[in-house]
Amino acid sequence: MTSTTFKQLNNESAKTEILPKGKDQPNQPVVEVEPPFLDYHSQKGKPLSVEYFELGDTWKLSDGFEKEITDIEEYFKEEVESGEIANSPKAVKNELKKIEKLLGLKDEERTVMRVGKVAAYIRFLLETKGLEMNVKRYGSK
Repeated sequence: MTSTTFKQLNNESAKTEILPKGKDQPNQPVVEVEPPFLDYHSQKGKPLSVEYFELGDTWKLSDGFEKEITDIEEYFKEEVESGEIANSPKAVKNELKKIEKLLGLKDEERTVMRVGKVAAYIRFLLETKGLEMNVKRYGSK
């Protein structure tokens, strides 16, 4: 019969590396996941449209865009809740881009014009949506 020889296991290679004080363990890259649109304000501390229009903290000031931002956010909240668009920041940003293109704001650099016109258009959409609901509710005569 043949004799079998086994190799001895070297236990030194199984030890964990101990880093000197002050050195952290290597970190895995942190991937930040965007929250759904309906949770965006509570998790990020500002509405998505503030980030989209790059308003910073000025939107909350008395001469800022608080009313316009509220209208825009309310419209998209209704659209997401009714299932018209997906509950993702990307979908809402795409809709904002479509509205800007429709209003001829693609090359507009003035934030006041962009926010004002988009908010006015969205107010119009909200009003006509209300009219459509009344027609459905009371019927047309």
